Amino acid sequence: MRSDFLWIKRARISYFNPTAYLCVLNNETMPKIKAITTTLKTDQTPEEGVMKAYELRDENENIILLENYDEGGNIEMKIERTYDDKNRVLVEKQYSVEKDPDEVHSFEYFESGKLKSRTILYRDNSKTFQNYSYDEAANTEKVEIVDDEGEAEGSEYRRYSSEGKILEEEIHGDFGLEVKTESEFDDFGNVLKRTTEDGEGYIVDHFYKYERDEESRIQNLKVIDDEGQLVKVIVYLYDEKNRIYEQQIKDTDRGWAFKVIWEYDDKDRVIKEERADFGGKVQEVQKIVYGENDLVTQQEKTTSHGMELSTFQYDFF
Repeated sequence: MRSDFLWIKRARISYFNPTAYLCVLNNETMPKIKAITTTLKTDQTPEEGVMKAYELRDENENIILLENYDEGGNIEMKIERTYDDKNRVLVEKQYSVEKDPDEVHSFEYFESGKLKSRTILYRDNSKTFQNYSYDEAANTEKVEIVDDEGEAEGSEYRRYSSEGKILEEEIHGDFGLEVKTESEFDDFGNVLKRTTEDGEGYIVDHFYKYERDEESRIQNLKVIDDEGQLVKVIVYLYDEKNRIYEQQIKDTDRGWAFKVIWEYDDKDRVIKEERADFGGKVQEVQKIVYGENDLVTQQEKTTSHGMELSTFQYDFF
């Protein structure tokens, strides 16, 4: 059985991924990335900045090591992974501040390639077992979760469309249902209706209405609850190259009202992202600089709290 320590929500590595903005014109000439070192500079760091993150890959470009550092340059989270000859994760070790891993995840797969089981070994030597089963005809997936004493810790159920969209999802914990979601989609893969039920039996329907232009591009999205109230509106603006250059978002449920504006270079790469309120007050600006092989070399983020400059250095095979 898990100790109380094990219920503490685990921190996750979170950092800007420079390859997310990759705009490769010719994959055949793109060298394989071996490592990415991220350096962060702020008003509080030394002039040369501090190590923020490190990512190491194997020759198949699988990520085998992730490290995240605090602003003092001290490692605060690490993940190590090993893969099989089909590039599937076999073992993932997750560390925080301790020398020994907080969790060790071991994976097994069916011959089809789908995940069969995940075993999680915790620092106190207790375990959680997640066993997967699939119904190909119904396109469903089930996960049964038990501890090392055979006691149920929860379960998960998902039913997918032929396009891989989740039509139904149920998450159960120790005390029963935590959340159940049912979704309907249009021919473009956009959600039309989503019904959510929580563990207390509270059910909410949201309906998604899209307006499109003559080119079938979404001009605006309206989300309406089951009482007919408008809870969210997103307006999309396009430039002459069919790129979204502005989104206007109003979310009454969360009290959000802002717009996001993008600028592109002549290679259609995002070079600036600006978030502002509807009065024009800028809340956040990100500027992105690209180098050789269309890889991001710098990301500058400015908010009311100051400026953060991330620099990315690449090593190649």
